[in-house]
Amino acid sequence: QWLYREWQWRRRRDATLLAIENAADPAELGLLLRGFSLSPRPAAPTLGAWLSRMQGQWQGTAPLAALVAALEARRYHLQYIPLADLKRQAVAAIAGLRPRTASTRHQRQET
Repeated sequence: QWLYREWQWRRRRDATLLAIENAADPAELGLLLRGFSLSPRPAAPTLGAWLSRMQGQWQGTAPLAALVAALEARRYHLQYIPLADLKRQAVAAIAGLRPRTASTRHQRQET
């Protein structure tokens, strides 16, 4: 059964990576990210809520925090970041994720 779950999350991740590469603007990129999850769930209402969800499900989420900060800086006109750079950052962040195992979930709760 673990093999099936791994196949599912890899399939979801790969579909999201392809969609990220085809995103037409930062708003679409944000929407795609908010919809990405380890389990099939509705899209998170905000990027912050999505980041919180990801931190509970995945290992290696530090690049996601930087990505969310970059998307929000662009959205609120604090910094202009080209869409190509945001996409590159998103692909690298999503590609580097690994699902949390029961033991890593337990370790995270202890800290």
